[in-house]
Amino acid sequence: MALLSVEQRKLLLQGKELIKYNRFDYRGVYYPDTETAKIQNVLMQCPRDLRPINTNLVKSYGKPVKKVTTQVKVETKVIKNTNPNFTASKFVGIHGWTIGEPTDPASDRKTAVIADVASNVKAISGQKYAWSAALYDSSETWNFLLQSAAATARANMGLQVGFYHYLRTSATAASYLFKVQVKAVDGSNVYWYNFQTNEWVGDTGGSQISQPLTTHSTKVINKWNSATISMQPYQATNNDINLTLYLYFPEETSTNGTHSKVYIDNCYIAEVVPTEGRQYIINRKTTDSGRVVTSTLKDKPLDISNEISELNVYNNGFTGSFRRERDTANKTIEQIVTQEKINDNRDYVTRFEGDFINAKIANTTDSSQQNFVSPKNKIFMDYGEKLLQEPVSCYIDSMSFNIKKNQYKLKLRTPDQNNDLDTYYWTIFQ
Repeated sequence: MALLSVEQRKLLLQGKELIKYNRFDYRGVYYPDTETAKIQNVLMQCPRDLRPINTNLVKSYGKPVKKVTTQVKVETKVIKNTNPNFTASKFVGIHGWTIGEPTDPASDRKTAVIADVASNVKAISGQKYAWSAALYDSSETWNFLLQSAAATARANMGLQVGFYHYLRTSATAASYLFKVQVKAVDGSNVYWYNFQTNEWVGDTGGSQISQPLTTHSTKVINKWNSATISMQPYQATNNDINLTLYLYFPEETSTNGTHSKVYIDNCYIAEVVPTEGRQYIINRKTTDSGRVVTSTLKDKPLDISNEISELNVYNNGFTGSFRRERDTANKTIEQIVTQEKINDNRDYVTRFEGDFINAKIANTTDSSQQNFVSPKNKIFMDYGEKLLQEPVSCYIDSMSFNIKKNQYKLKLRTPDQNNDLDTYYWTIFQ
């Protein structure tokens, strides 16, 4: 069986490295290119297309690696309600929330969702938040600042509700009170969380304000502050329950000024996942080959993970199975990436770093012949077989560029296109 690197070299000497791309727009909608347009030549040759300048081109070698390890930041809060930061605009109205009195659209006791560019208050996350000028009034029939759509959560899991609030007022000192309720629907049964006794209790049949609730008091004004409230699990034999969060208009309990508005962001219901460790560690290690190789490559911690989605409890996992052309079975992204990093670092890794000018642009005004450098390109270092000719093209690890000068600062690395090394793969909590 021919080595992959041999076949790769044959293609490079033809001056082309063709890659097939399927394009999607910013909404994730597939862009229907023709089959011919999907195939792009990503190869650029040095010094023919990219010419070194400033006499600072350096070739170096990185030592071989025995082990690759990656950490995943474990999110112990799994957000269950839809659109907690109010940025989604799916369907009609505010997706995931009821705002304003449904029976009286003209009522001034309403909530709106706006972009933060419309105000001098910056959103906590995203570019939107909910706001209202109304205050709690027991004589009014409508006192809900926000009411979430029913969120499906698992029974027997710890729960938490939270939100950020910004109370805008002319006062230099003021106190406010937020009322919060959480309702659980289990089949035909309705329960409310009693925050005083920390238990779920049955609906009493009275008005909603007579059902159990909790309060969050604050003296923080004219800046963001957060509220976090923990709840005991809903104990049930069924796997899922439906939870609804009710956040009432704030009540102004004392002030020396005039209330203006309240802004709400990141309003959520979450499952709290019990875990002893806060780091999920992914490891891949080469089998003993008779060589003394001891180096470990530690990647930056991951915020999201394909591997962790298999546990089906964490909020920062994404689902999906993947495979390379050589694979005979589906794998996670982390299984593939760690294998490729072990492959690339099986021996001394060739690296290049330096400044370049793009000769393809400098030498022609024909846009069809121009080729702007981007991270998708691969660079073939080819000064001739007797002087310097790498066996494979280089990946671009990092780049910066000056548009006016048509100059690029590149860090390049040659991958190892050989077959997969034999390795062990395992994951642990730490």
